[in-house]
Amino acid sequence: MNVDALPRGQPPVFVMMPHSGQRQGHLSGVIDAMADAVKILGVAQFLMAMPCVALGVAAFLYKCHYGYIAAGIWVGAMVLLSGVMGIYAGANKEQCPLSCYHMMSILNILSGTALLTIHTLSVLQELTTCADATKTCPALCLTFNNLLSATGLVFFFLALTAAIVSVSLNTKVAKSKEQVIPLIPYPYGNRPAMRPLPAPNAGATRGDIQLQNLDFNDESFKFL
Repeated sequence: MNVDALPRGQPPVFVMMPHSGQRQGHLSGVIDAMADAVKILGVAQFLMAMPCVALGVAAFLYKCHYGYIAAGIWVGAMVLLSGVMGIYAGANKEQCPLSCYHMMSILNILSGTALLTIHTLSVLQELTTCADATKTCPALCLTFNNLLSATGLVFFFLALTAAIVSVSLNTKVAKSKEQVIPLIPYPYGNRPAMRPLPAPNAGATRGDIQLQNLDFNDESFKFL
């Protein structure tokens, strides 16, 4: 902020969001706990995705019912990517990665539902084949499809939980980034400064007033 933009003889006015140091500490603890939950969900998705891809390949190679759709492969790949994003978003605790992970989780809710539906129908087809005495019962395909159906159900609940936790964490992170807003004194009321705050440690002085970014996490800082 250019100090020349301030009227002479009048101190700048600051507005501070009403968070005490205790509340900020509590919010920081909640953010850390939720970030850990996001990382755990990401790891779970990553680990579950690899056997899903393997089962999808097996169902495709054994020419199981609806195996040609390769749902296990593309759903597993999506969940694998989502898991990596979740691990990064939980470690980074920034809004952009969390938003990406949230959107990916919504897509995984849909893909998990698709995997469950496709391979449940495939199981029914395999059971129909097994009930026919003139046909060979595809025991391996039945096993693959049962496992893929169960995996789809797990993916659905993991993605649903991840979507809820990630959007909640995103909201908490945004709340923790509330900043002090400088106002320029005017004769008919204070108006927000149109220019950005200076970088930390690069403040400008006017008389005995130091203008700089304020660390309002510091409990020793007080407005009088």
